[in-house]
Amino acid sequence: LYALIILLTVFLSIHVLRTCMADMYHRKAKALEETSLVNIPLSIPYMQKCISLDKSNSAYHFDLGRMFLQLTKTQSNPDEFKRNAVLAAEQFKDAIISNPCSSLAHSGLGVVYNLYRTENHADKLATLNQVQGDKLTAELNKLIKTERNLLNKAVALNPSSYSHNYLAGYVYVKDWNT
Repeated sequence: LYALIILLTVFLSIHVLRTCMADMYHRKAKALEETSLVNIPLSIPYMQKCISLDKSNSAYHFDLGRMFLQLTKTQSNPDEFKRNAVLAAEQFKDAIISNPCSSLAHSGLGVVYNLYRTENHADKLATLNQVQGDKLTAELNKLIKTERNLLNKAVALNPSSYSHNYLAGYVYVKDWNT
């Protein structure tokens, strides 16, 4: 019985220590990010470290996804844009898996879909012939539907959020013809 109590105490101590360490890395990453957007690449390793210590924390995945999303806004290189958009989407998906009720994670993933769709398809639609255009239009409609579903879910989870309602409305107005 004493061995079981000692084992349980050690296990709980390790868990608490990991959680505290993860929180420390999270605070360090947030402090770096808040000083300047230039510091986001410096913040990312801290966020990755805190996720490695506590994979089930939805907020950590969301914050890392948000950082990758911020990096997409500063990228002029299309390959770097795509890489950061994919990394952001992966983190938002992990945040949704950890907490399916996270309106922020649904909204963030919807924004990534919107950025991807805007960056990758706006110029292609104008230049493709009819056969390729139909195939691309089907792909584009699938992206639009996924994006709208994610943003609608964010609004449903947090209907009083101005940003979720704004983003959902923006997507619908922007795509009025589709």
